[in-house]
Amino acid sequence: MFTLRMSKERRHIQNEHQNTWMTFDCENKADPLKDGFGALKTFNENILLPDKELMTFQMKKNMLILAYVREGKIIYKGPWEKHGLLAQNEFQLMNVSSEMKQYGFNASHSDDAHVFQSGFVLNGSDLEPGEIKKLFSHAERQGVLKLIASSDGKDDSLPIRQDVQMYSTRIMNGNHIVHELNPGRRA
Repeated sequence: MFTLRMSKERRHIQNEHQNTWMTFDCENKADPLKDGFGALKTFNENILLPDKELMTFQMKKNMLILAYVREGKIIYKGPWEKHGLLAQNEFQLMNVSSEMKQYGFNASHSDDAHVFQSGFVLNGSDLEPGEIKKLFSHAERQGVLKLIASSDGKDDSLPIRQDVQMYSTRIMNGNHIVHELNPGRRA
């Protein structure tokens, strides 16, 4: 089964810090995808202004957060109060509890940062907070679907311990990508 969510159908929030587009809008009771898509509960795109804070998830339960920095750099506070830098083309996977305060902000004083955040329900409630970062270069993703997250970390992907495969690509004008779904799978 294939479900299409058009960009213009996403909820858009703009404030003095950022522009955010939410693919799943839990506040819109009429949205058939308000509860997410399987284990994927949130998928947000953020354009963060210079020196501004990144809006984080309002979590009611423990989640696995996968962040991707398309452009710019983000300084973040992760599990155990650990601070770090997430740079362009880096993907970060973090186990985050609902009690944990997390934040990030644009490291640049002059340029916007473009960040994607995905939130998955944790498969088990007793997972320890932690994080994994990986760089998937433009060359690795140019014109092919590169597996960046999977249930078991196959092909050097991030292990999300869910029955999910997440891919990333960079497509040039005039090119296209084909990905066939196995029977019973959804995209």
